[in-house]
Amino acid sequence: MANDPFAPPLTPLIDPTTGTVTEIGRIYFRILGGAVGLLSPVNAAYWVDHSDVILSNERNLGALTSGYLKIAVALGIATPSTVAAIPIGDVSGLAAALALLAPLLNPALTGVPTAPTAGVGTNTTQLATTAFVLANGGSSGNLYTFTDPRIPTFTWINQGGATETVTGAKVYLEAPIDGTFSMRIRKKAAPATPYTLTIGFLAHLLSVNSASVGPIWRESSSGKIVACALSANAAASGTNLSPFKATSPTVFSASYVTGPPLNAVPNGVFFLRIADDGVNRTCWYSRDGDNFILFHTVGRTDFLTADEIGFFANEQTGAYPAGIALASWKEA
Repeated sequence: MANDPFAPPLTPLIDPTTGTVTEIGRIYFRILGGAVGLLSPVNAAYWVDHSDVILSNERNLGALTSGYLKIAVALGIATPSTVAAIPIGDVSGLAAALALLAPLLNPALTGVPTAPTAGVGTNTTQLATTAFVLANGGSSGNLYTFTDPRIPTFTWINQGGATETVTGAKVYLEAPIDGTFSMRIRKKAAPATPYTLTIGFLAHLLSVNSASVGPIWRESSSGKIVACALSANAAASGTNLSPFKATSPTVFSASYVTGPPLNAVPNGVFFLRIADDGVNRTCWYSRDGDNFILFHTVGRTDFLTADEIGFFANEQTGAYPAGIALASWKEA
């Protein structure tokens, strides 16, 4: 049996006018000195150029000594039909291959599907990729760029009567009226150093001593806490940036520094950032979320070695609850 590199491909012949299958398949032979050999179909043009001979029951194979022969094969189909009418099950592997494709209606894609990214400012029904969303964070009239605060999984420390409410893309933590130092905390594992945590929030504070909100570091083994807080200050008729230490959520230790008083309790969104670069812990603040001012630095192992981060609300006025509406949580 000889394989011929110039034999034609094994493909159906379709009438271009009617779309019907005029030939379902072929078996090719080559006559070599009177011997018939089965061929591997490769090149149809070569075969056609050398005058195909249609084999019939009356043809005498022994009388042929050269050239190519073909036999039309019906493959079990009684009458040639349109391609669309051939049952899917009659084509090996086709049903399984089609089952892997997503339907046009309500496709449920898996893995990490991708799509072309539209240009900045595009406002059509085109699909938006994550790259498009990030690129448009500050280009469509948005003053702030937020990172969804609902994504991390937090756990409570000293919940007591505190509540957490998710409204839209905000996470609101409220500390109930207490009258004593009591930090209501939502926390999670800290990233590997170096890292930064930036939170954007609305502070629900009245200018009464001493309520506070903000991000925290925590040491899980000892329960110690360091906060970079925004604290209510009645004397200043506003708030202070006030990093402080606590032996536990209910035991205040000391303030690191009393920051410059702000003119009033912040109206609108306020940003605080804590960072650990493997050497120092730092606290930063911003009013726009892009440009930050450093207001506190200390060695990273001072008082504690943090392995957790989070946010808190503390009410000790005895008159009003304190709350923090978390609008953005970004670890980097």
